[in-house]
Amino acid sequence: IEKNKPGEIRVVVKNFSKNRTQDVLLSAYMDGRRVGQSSLTINAEDESVVDMKVILSKSGYLPGLIEIDDDPLAADNKRYFHIFIPTQINVLLAGNKVQDTEFIMLALNPVAQTTAPIQVKTINAMQMAVENLNNFDVIILSNIPRMDEASMRRLEGFLNSGKGLLIIPGSDADVSNYNLLLSKIGFGRILNLSDNSSQADVYMKFGQIDYSHSIIRGMFDQNISSDKSLESPYFIKFFKVDGTAPSQTVIAYSNNAPFLEESASKHFSALLFTSAASLSWSDWPLKGIFV
Repeated sequence: IEKNKPGEIRVVVKNFSKNRTQDVLLSAYMDGRRVGQSSLTINAEDESVVDMKVILSKSGYLPGLIEIDDDPLAADNKRYFHIFIPTQINVLLAGNKVQDTEFIMLALNPVAQTTAPIQVKTINAMQMAVENLNNFDVIILSNIPRMDEASMRRLEGFLNSGKGLLIIPGSDADVSNYNLLLSKIGFGRILNLSDNSSQADVYMKFGQIDYSHSIIRGMFDQNISSDKSLESPYFIKFFKVDGTAPSQTVIAYSNNAPFLEESASKHFSALLFTSAASLSWSDWPLKGIFV
């Protein structure tokens, strides 16, 4: 959740009575200000789900309140919660070559602002072992060749503390080593590399996109759908990944192979891209979807 960016509050209201309830007024408050309101009709012993879009203009811990009209049982008419919005997001970007990190750096902080909401520190693979991971909210591994067992354990601890991870393998990736890490956090195994670079006009494009997913939702015009899709990059190299893991495909190629996978639990969220952020693999870094 970012300051001045759209967010969403999902409220579930349940009717425990034997009668249908009509015109129940639901109000949502953030930081003492009403940010949403809805009128509900709920069938007997049924429930209603309401999604409220909000834009939060402060950082830090913000108090929230969900409230319905008074009824005979006042004890369950209010629910309190807090949302934490960081002042800035600290990102550790690990890559051994300039081409592994340059496009990612530009996407996260285009004008190199020192006060930007996303602050990025770049390191190489060797420096991962001595970096204090507690200083970061998100780690991005871009074409890191391999990780030793101790580094994998540190990365698991980082994730289980509620942090985020993006994995972007590339030409230097030791696939068997990557598969050890991917299996630990709920992704499928990398099977092999599809490489069409020696063939003219042979490439892969986007296929199915989950526009309802929280990563994608709100990014495009509301009218966009599977039959009116976004402009796809052209991919000439990508890794094929075993699709039997519990991870979720957010974007697939036109052959249904995963391009963007998410593995999420109550502790962490991790993303796997199956094509490198490199112009020798695709024109993805030059497209708006990359940002």
